[in-house]
Amino acid sequence: MIEVLVAMVVMVVGLLGTAGMQVSSMRSHHDAYERTIALHQVSDMADRMRANMPGVTAGLYQNNNNPPNQVCTGMGVNCTVQQIVDYDFFNWNRDNARLLPNAAGTVGAPDANGLFAITLTWTGRGGNPDTVAVSVRP
Repeated sequence: MIEVLVAMVVMVVGLLGTAGMQVSSMRSHHDAYERTIALHQVSDMADRMRANMPGVTAGLYQNNNNPPNQVCTGMGVNCTVQQIVDYDFFNWNRDNARLLPNAAGTVGAPDANGLFAITLTWTGRGGNPDTVAVSVRP
């Protein structure tokens, strides 16, 4: 009888350990998922910048927070360079907030090598801020 009780205790401890490892694995998987989304979004902004090199050259992408002009649809038809930049930022940050909790992104000024720091910050697990920053040359 005691052997059966000991065997049950050992089995329960093993199952609890397995469940704990599964929970830890799921947390890590979710963190990796969020980072993958963030890297995709940073890449999206780099592509938007490459598609609007006049805006990059004019320095319009750095820390842009202008609302988009309702006339400009972002397709370049009847849009100024500034309107396309505003459209890009509005839609990029709208998508950031939709895909990640409280996400917002910025583009810094280019460094001496012409690299722009694209940064995306969101609320990670436990309410702690999480950030992805990538330097790109459009």
